[in-house]
Amino acid sequence: MLLSGCWKPRNMPHALGAFSTLYSTSTRQQAYSSILDAHMKRPRKASAVAASSHTVHTAVGVSSSQNNDSKGTKRARVEKNSGAFRFWHDERRFKGGADRCLVQQALFEAGGVRTGGYPKAAPVPGPLGFQRHGDWDMLWSPARSALKAMPLLKAGQLISAVPGMYCLTKKRRLSTTLAAAYGDEAWQLVPQSYSLPAELQEWKQWLQQQEAHGVDPGPWMLKTAQHLGKGLVLLPGQQAYQAAVTPRLPSAKPFVLAQRYVSNPLLINDCKFGIRLWLLITGVDPCTAYLHTQGLVLFSTDSYDLGSLSDDEGAAGRGHITNYAQNVGGTVWNLSC
Repeated sequence: MLLSGCWKPRNMPHALGAFSTLYSTSTRQQAYSSILDAHMKRPRKASAVAASSHTVHTAVGVSSSQNNDSKGTKRARVEKNSGAFRFWHDERRFKGGADRCLVQQALFEAGGVRTGGYPKAAPVPGPLGFQRHGDWDMLWSPARSALKAMPLLKAGQLISAVPGMYCLTKKRRLSTTLAAAYGDEAWQLVPQSYSLPAELQEWKQWLQQQEAHGVDPGPWMLKTAQHLGKGLVLLPGQQAYQAAVTPRLPSAKPFVLAQRYVSNPLLINDCKFGIRLWLLITGVDPCTAYLHTQGLVLFSTDSYDLGSLSDDEGAAGRGHITNYAQNVGGTVWNLSC
């Protein structure tokens, strides 16, 4: 998550809540080690991971709460313009509900008042935040819509995006950006990648070089621009290339990235896992970032098997994917740093 603008409330540290100063390398290593120490003997199922209860309140005093304690009742009495600042949450543009939004929780605890953003259950879509730029001090919206508010920003307003962020947050652009900055050393940071279709020829040449030297190029993951682990195809090198150049059905999303597969991943209980953390960037000059003190460790449903790359439908096997949307009901660990 990235923030852009010129507004910074006095209680920003409190607004960040459980966000802590960005880790150093040694701290990241310590945090990673704590995963094994804390959870190896007591994994938790996804059903046991519950969102913290909190009160959802808006500028007009409408509220819903998961509990009825006095603190929740007090928060529900918020009146219009009585908070320290106003924020607009384009709830309908996000996958999850507002009741589990970490950012909304932090903004409420900092004294913010939600002044807009139609809930998912609303019968009509309603306006988006960039269309009501005079109704908020802080706009929480996906980058595509948040950036539309940039030309209209006034002193004291903040949006949840930074111009140019797509060079790092888009699948195909991240590898291109890193390669432009670091050359081949970029593949020490991320797996070797080729943007499709722009770099098909470069990928083909690399595969031919490996073949000429008798080197197995290993499996490659083909990715579409979809989210939630959708559209992933995992194939041996030459087969992956052929799949990338073969025209797809109109109903299928095009591949946008070919990425060399890490075939010797670290496993826990014979399963792959991914660590999901939340990072808040509040400035780029100087770069200022905060890492949330909690996170998740997401596991693949099936055991890792390099001999079984794909399922019966040709998609990457579930032993190779850790996205929770592809492993509903799978194992999830809480992570506290």
